[in-house]
Amino acid sequence: MKDLFFDHTPQSFDAERALLACLLMDPDCLDELLSTGFRPEFFVREEHRAIFNAILAVDSSGALVEPVAVVTELQNTDLFEDAGKAGQYIKDLADMLPSTLNVQSYKQVVEDKFYKRSLIQAAQSIYEESSQDAEPASVLLDSAEQRIYDIRNSSHSSSAVRLGEVLLSEVFPNLENLSGENRENYMGIGTGWSKLDGYISGLNRSDLVIIGARPGMGKTAFAMNMAVNVAKKKKKVLFVSLEMQNRQLAERAISMEARIQGQKMRTGRLSERDWTSFAMAAGVLNDLPLYFVGGAKISVNEVKAIARRMKNVDVVFIDYLQLLEPGNHKLISAVERLEDISRSLKMMAMDLDIPVVALCQLNRNAAVGKSHKPQMAELKGSGAIEQDADIILMLHREDYYEKEDGASWSPYSDVPDCAEIIVEKNRHGPTGIVTVAFNKEFMLFSTLEEKDFEIDF
Repeated sequence: MKDLFFDHTPQSFDAERALLACLLMDPDCLDELLSTGFRPEFFVREEHRAIFNAILAVDSSGALVEPVAVVTELQNTDLFEDAGKAGQYIKDLADMLPSTLNVQSYKQVVEDKFYKRSLIQAAQSIYEESSQDAEPASVLLDSAEQRIYDIRNSSHSSSAVRLGEVLLSEVFPNLENLSGENRENYMGIGTGWSKLDGYISGLNRSDLVIIGARPGMGKTAFAMNMAVNVAKKKKKVLFVSLEMQNRQLAERAISMEARIQGQKMRTGRLSERDWTSFAMAAGVLNDLPLYFVGGAKISVNEVKAIARRMKNVDVVFIDYLQLLEPGNHKLISAVERLEDISRSLKMMAMDLDIPVVALCQLNRNAAVGKSHKPQMAELKGSGAIEQDADIILMLHREDYYEKEDGASWSPYSDVPDCAEIIVEKNRHGPTGIVTVAFNKEFMLFSTLEEKDFEIDF
């Protein structure tokens, strides 16, 4: 099978040589090349990659890119037996005298061959993994889809865009949409809590939103509340849980919507009134575009593959971050694994251009002091998460600690059943605290009538 893939490796020796010759003849060609995302690995021949890296090294040093300087730099490699052979190879390139006007054409041929080789290598890996029969077909399909997606995504180069062009093509149309009759279609997706939306402007495209909480705070219930609120706005929601099965997730949703105690849902001891409430709530939830993936051992790449196959997903919820599988299974250290997962979640939000909301476990040890309020530093793997997240929300219920340690102090003695949503990090606006009502029976978070923070949203 290997021969089938590699007998005819796509390559163009002439185009690679012509491209390098252009770089040696006219240093301006290098800027033109690099501005479109050209990379050393585009060259199939190792000696050509070495020459290109030598050109980059000379340019980085501030020296003029010319044959003698490149030959001197190549002496640090062992690809050529001696400086004479390296010098002769560079001289031959310089003597080609191709037209630098065709540099983009040469570049296009070299890039085209690279992506075809990448597809062949991906196909070979898919064939070998499938032949080993060690993984379920579903895992192999997700892996194959991710490989193709990565190749396609890497082919999109970045280039600088003038400020005026961005203002005219993006900023002005966006402001027109936000101020028009259908402004709701262009704003961040509302969370269901207007005070919170006032701070974070809703759930915005390409944002990674982290919801941190210590065990027992109700972070899964809070996320489920938010997911249902979003789905009620006719937004397509994917809720991935690594701890609960689909049935358990659905029970949580119906318990909150129907105001039926969770214990009754688990024992089946529903009153006649409960059954009526259940029927009415089921009618509401039945048509919601809310989808579950429950009880899965899953990686970020697999979540991304599921979302892409579903098409037009508006928000992804993940419960919770530390249970995800890293994309790189060779990582051993817990810190490295969390860094890989955190960065992958942010890249997923950017690649799919949707908000990704990930729950994150905090250290159980409460902060020393009077209020027990969580801090960003308590996020497990906090360094990478703090850096990658656009918004970090901390969920806090002081009454939980009153029960736990017998303390009598509470900042909300007149409203015992409440919770704080602490906006700890916000790239788009202010930080602060939003207080919401919390019903322990139904694990329901709802809005309190407060007038201390008003923003038109």
